Amino acid sequence: MKKTRVLNAINRKSQDLLPAQVEAARKAIGTGNIFKIIPDMIETGLDVLAPVQPEAMDQGKLPEKFGKSLTFFGGISTQKTLSFGNLGDIRKEIIERIKVLGASNGYIIAPSHEVTSDCKNENFLMLLSTLKEYREGGI
Repeated sequence: MKKTRVLNAINRKSQDLLPAQVEAARKAIGTGNIFKIIPDMIETGLDVLAPVQPEAMDQGKLPEKFGKSLTFFGGISTQKTLSFGNLGDIRKEIIERIKVLGASNGYIIAPSHEVTSDCKNENFLMLLSTLKEYREGGI
């Protein structure tokens, strides 16, 4: 398959750039809906899918289809929830992502992209406090 050869070549080149002593997970950086090419990326050695953009890909289908092969990174909407949601929306989305994306192989809880200036301070603080509560076993 041509796209697999291209992905393998890119993967080999990126791995050649890393020092031999570095043991790092192979991470894909792609925004938008890349659902159709994820199997090819896994075939080339992908371990971590980042960022998981909730506006672009069905959050429920990712772990169902790829959860045994991938760790997911992101998933907390910066385009909608963090920027325009209320505190309850933010907390609810974080808990939902933990349950859905963290149900199988692994999940690195994070915003889907950089948090920009349209995110209110209290929204960002809710993100942090909810993550702290999760870390301490409260969720």
